[in-house]
Amino acid sequence: MASPRLATSSRGRAVPLPVTRALGRSALGFILLFVGVQESHSASKPGPKTGFVEVSAHGAPATGSSQAWRPKKRARKGHVGSWVEVGGSVFMIWGAQKTSVMPKSAEVTPDGEHVLVAHIGRKHQKNIGVYQAIPLKFERWIDYEGSAIELAFSPDARTLYATNMHKFGFLDVLDRESFEHKRHLRVHGFPKVIVPDTDGRFLYLSMWSDNGVARVDTQSWDVKYLVTEGRSRFRRRGSVRSKTPRGMALTADGQTLYVANNADRSMTLIDIPTFKDRKHFDIGPAPRHVIRSRDDRSMFVSLSGSNSVAQIDVTSEKVVAQHKVGHRPKGIAQSFDGRFLYSADYVGHSLTIVELETGDRATLPLNVLKTSGIGVHPSDGFIYITGWCTYDIWAIQRIDPGDAPLLPLGWNKPNAPCYDCPSTYMACPKQVHRR
Repeated sequence: MASPRLATSSRGRAVPLPVTRALGRSALGFILLFVGVQESHSASKPGPKTGFVEVSAHGAPATGSSQAWRPKKRARKGHVGSWVEVGGSVFMIWGAQKTSVMPKSAEVTPDGEHVLVAHIGRKHQKNIGVYQAIPLKFERWIDYEGSAIELAFSPDARTLYATNMHKFGFLDVLDRESFEHKRHLRVHGFPKVIVPDTDGRFLYLSMWSDNGVARVDTQSWDVKYLVTEGRSRFRRRGSVRSKTPRGMALTADGQTLYVANNADRSMTLIDIPTFKDRKHFDIGPAPRHVIRSRDDRSMFVSLSGSNSVAQIDVTSEKVVAQHKVGHRPKGIAQSFDGRFLYSADYVGHSLTIVELETGDRATLPLNVLKTSGIGVHPSDGFIYITGWCTYDIWAIQRIDPGDAPLLPLGWNKPNAPCYDCPSTYMACPKQVHRR
């Protein structure tokens, strides 16, 4: 199904059609919006810049207005319609859809048509969920042997890659358009994150249990393994070795691969031409996800142990900033215009938004248990985030000055998560009460 038509804001960014046009077709939009946000929480008193939804026949600023749309009628905290404001932009929970078991990662297709969700908790069926991006809507499942972990697209966007937990290691290759399964390649060591090189010839996979990186040749499908050194006390044959590598990102020139060693408090830098590690340095407790900045000058690394995101300058290869986010950040992403940094706060059950230029930030609570994967729409109009234990994906709309909310709002999935129930870090408590 094609995405709805998009209008263009004064900043040249594609945004959903104004609410006035949506409501002008019939009164149904008004009714659905009212139903979706009428849940009030009279006991809560959200502070300024948070927590309300406007029900209005117009509801959007005049075209070209410099003022951001700000809802006024109260919505229940963490539910559809609740919002925060950062840097003059409103971030509002738009709606949710069900996923399969333990949705780990969320990736938006390069054309912005779909959101793909990988499920690590479901074997041999419902490995990947395909959702229409705008408005968020489930379309189909992709089934194959094993269970999906992380996803990545080839540079030409024709191929979808997925790491697979089955028997501790496979790489699955699918056609991006038809989602037809093409190849099931053995890559041992519990592969996690996938990073294609600049021309797509090689893929780099972090090996969680084998403490290194695998390089896959996409022409011959040969696999080469590199056990990386680190700065921990984990030793092998007298040398210091890295521990549980996970997040990775490649510099824009394709020469250096940054690898986060989750149990090692360190980063490993791999020289791509020689496929050898050349540098190691401390980064902080539990580094997890790594992304390259939109201007190619920095790497962002989520530090689950310090509730922050480290920013590394790729020229000096040193940490130049620390951005505070929510509790135990997992996935991170940056807006396409470079303004905002987003963090899926796993134990905080929330989304944190940081405006990088000013340092202004806010945390948006979500009615989920343990947020995990995160993706950003190419238009910057939506952020997608998964609920690990509530088995769902949520769309958060970014509403800049001059933009309008997409109406009617989406499904307000009625979870009742137990935040105080005991569970291990990766597991989910029995009293999740997902709906």
